[in-house]
Amino acid sequence: MNKRKVRAVTLSEMLVVLLITVIVVGLAFSVLNLVQKQMWEIRGNYDDKTELYQLQRTIFTDMNRYGQMYYSFEEDRLQLRNELEQVDYHFQGGMVLRDKDTFNVGLQNKSLYFGGYPLKASGKADALELHLELMEESLFFYKANAAEIFMN
Repeated sequence: MNKRKVRAVTLSEMLVVLLITVIVVGLAFSVLNLVQKQMWEIRGNYDDKTELYQLQRTIFTDMNRYGQMYYSFEEDRLQLRNELEQVDYHFQGGMVLRDKDTFNVGLQNKSLYFGGYPLKASGKADALELHLELMEESLFFYKANAAEIFMN
């Protein structure tokens, strides 16, 4: 009889390979989970910054487009207008509302000015300062006044 030994893998060798595979797969999933959390944080920061930049651009554009700026303390409304059209900004619960746009920027406080002095009653304004949760500093917007503002 010819006895040939068949080369095979033992059970203990197979268990060692299986254990190493489980450890590698577990590490891969935990690294993937960490990367996924960081991606969500980056996306949240990006969304916040995008909303903030969009608000800045919108207010800056509107202040330069419209010649007159009025604020109503009773309605908490800022109105920018010219001879043909107008746009309204409302300030509610940490948000800035402009017509159909909503900017959720965590508005904490706002100040309006006319001629360098804080506005104490409803009326004309030429500067706006917004204090936001997203920023340590405040946003300040102003417009140059036309001579007609001082004549009325």
